[in-house]
Amino acid sequence: MPDLPLPGLPQVYERVKRLKGVVIRGKKLRPDLEVMEFKIAPGGRFYVKTPTAEMYISRKEEITWWPAKKELIRFNFSGRNPLPAGFEVLWPGGPNLLPNGKSQSAMFAGKPAVEIPCKHPQGYKVLLYVHPKSLLPLGYINTAWSKEREIRYLSVDERVITDREMTFVAPPDAKPHRGPR
Repeated sequence: MPDLPLPGLPQVYERVKRLKGVVIRGKKLRPDLEVMEFKIAPGGRFYVKTPTAEMYISRKEEITWWPAKKELIRFNFSGRNPLPAGFEVLWPGGPNLLPNGKSQSAMFAGKPAVEIPCKHPQGYKVLLYVHPKSLLPLGYINTAWSKEREIRYLSVDERVITDREMTFVAPPDAKPHRGPR
């Protein structure tokens, strides 16, 4: 009996599109170590928490907040797709990854995975790793501008996320950011 073909990016995106919201705990391993949390609401809101900052991104605005310094900076949103690899399809109207080769069985973070070669719309290569059964992304490795970056998703939890919890409300003592971003 022949082996069934491995899933590709279209199947992963079909699975991810069904999420009503998602909370992802992740770890960037290269070029430096950083723990992150992502929240994605499929209507066009994205939250990123790192050890020193929080970012609130909507279709219109990007806010970076440094809680320890009580500083924030606001920008008009640039229009790029801000979501982590494998979840781009949840950003309405934003560019998604493109398939760039044949899927293959692989190991990622010591676990069985499907490796899907992709190309980012800006031209760099992405190896997306997904769970072989659930098709949810496990992480990725990309090579952009001569720098390799690896992100592992430690947990991917589907849950409904409201616009309210994804909206930044500045505390009364917040002040404009005074340094490099």
